[in-house]
Amino acid sequence: MFKGIASETTKSLPNAIITATNSGSLAMDRDSFGGNPFATALIKSIGEEIRKTSELLQLLKTITEKQSNGRQTPDLLQITNEPLVPFSVQFNDASKIAMVMVYSDYSSSGINSLPGAEFDLKRIRKAIEENGFECWALLDPTNLQFEANLKAFSKISNNYDFSILYVTGHGVEVANKIYLLPPSYKITYGKTALEAEALNIFTLINYQTSRRGNFLFYGGCRNDPFFYFLFNFFVKKGTHNQ
Repeated sequence: MFKGIASETTKSLPNAIITATNSGSLAMDRDSFGGNPFATALIKSIGEEIRKTSELLQLLKTITEKQSNGRQTPDLLQITNEPLVPFSVQFNDASKIAMVMVYSDYSSSGINSLPGAEFDLKRIRKAIEENGFECWALLDPTNLQFEANLKAFSKISNNYDFSILYVTGHGVEVANKIYLLPPSYKITYGKTALEAEALNIFTLINYQTSRRGNFLFYGGCRNDPFFYFLFNFFVKKGTHNQ
């Protein structure tokens, strides 16, 4: 789908991409708190006195693994120029902006909906606003709505010290690329339409342009369900995945 604004400027900004689980693995929609274990871990990490991305990753791993009973282990997918973690009190006076975007209602696509994702939007937004972030929240936007908001976010985040983008919904990993599937993605597409109709996670970081640190958190799955006929892994009864 849209490619972002990849430029020499955005490529050199301090940024990190952290995913809810590692390659080949599923992400849960609901833990004992009612949402994704990774979202639970992120909320618990906000306000902690940590400065380094490695410290944040370790804390996210510890909490997520506990909340998921070992089913999820967060992964550092990309890091450039070591962004500072903006959650501690030393950054209370810093300018901070975030966007939380979730796909939850997949009723029109033939894939299980994700009520936990909608719950995560509400609680993540609350937690980061309490930490001093201005927060934009999007629930089940159309592709055009999401792209318009990303472009606006790209322009405005340039005026802030830190930016966060949290995205989740059904996701897949195919040929070492991670895609977020919008509710408009039909199960009959298979994987042939991923480049045209889904969101390549690696491009989203290009919309974050803050000076001191940009974090992209991805809460979805990283498995390849196309081994199964017509997304059978997604629609199998009793499977809670994103």
